[in-house]
This record gives sequence, C-alpha cells and structure tokens, in this order.
Amino acid sequence: MPACADYIVAALASRQFALEDLASLALKYAGQDATPAEVKAYTDGWSKWSNGAMQPDTIIHFALDEELLDFAKAEFAHEAAAVSPLHDDQILYGFALERQAA
Repeated sequence: MPACADYIVAALASRQFALEDLASLALKYAGQDATPAEVKAYTDGWSKWSNGAMQPDTIIHFALDEELLDFAKAEFAHEAAAVSPLHDDQILYGFALERQAA
C-alpha cells in the first residue's frame, strides 16, 4: 500500500488539511501534469472499490477515522486490484500511531 500509506501518513502527520474532495485527491495521486483520463481512473477506481459510495465530489474528512478508513481501503484496492488483507482495526491502529507521533 505504498502510495496510499505514504499520502495518508503525510496528511495525518502534517495536518495540512482537514478535508479534501476525491477529485482533488485523485489529481494529487495522478500528478499535476496528469490528463483528465488519468485523474478519472483514480476516481473511477475508488468508486468501484467503495461499491459506489465514493464519487468525485465526495469529501474525505481526514480527522474522521471512518471516512479515512473507507478511503484507505478503496485506495489500496484500486492500486493492488485486490482487497487489503489488513483488518480495519489494524489500519485504525496505524492511524492512531501516526497521530501520536505527530
């Protein structure tokens, strides 16, 4: 889960933003020079792996573990083309550890 973990850990550690919409996150993942199709591939993937719960205008509140967890799982699944082998409590524990270290 490198891309997902790195981005989420950085977001938690820096606390530079509290929320962000999926389309903006997709642009960050794809890169500033990404084509609209490359950005859409992320939002489409996250939508697919969240069973349609996440759309380009969905707002992720990084301070809310439930929303961050849903995003982390969709991002992992999109990148790996498979569901994460980690249990929710393991991922949440990782969030808590990063917040303590920040």
